[in-house]
Amino acid sequence: MEAERVELLSVVEDHYGGVVVSLENQEPVDSELFSSILEASMNNWKQQRKKGVWLKLPILHSNIVHTAVKAGFKYHHAEPAYLMLVRWIPETPDTFSANASHRVGVA
Repeated sequence: MEAERVELLSVVEDHYGGVVVSLENQEPVDSELFSSILEASMNNWKQQRKKGVWLKLPILHSNIVHTAVKAGFKYHHAEPAYLMLVRWIPETPDTFSANASHRVGVA
């Protein structure tokens, strides 16, 4: 019997031992399928001892926000075209940077 190959999310590794997942160039996905892919990906990242996961969800993927939150992701920030969610994997306090809340201009 052949083992079923499980799809994993594509990532870019960050400079802090974490990964960034961007679904910007992906077609919309069913929330149940995304849940399975996310679970397999999280297990893979835990085995690799990754720290933080940044999940960038364009508006086109708003149907899977609830799925990500159920998997332990929290809101980090939002822009008009996307929502950024984060999840800290280790059993230590997270070191995610806070989102900028102010912009200063010089005339």
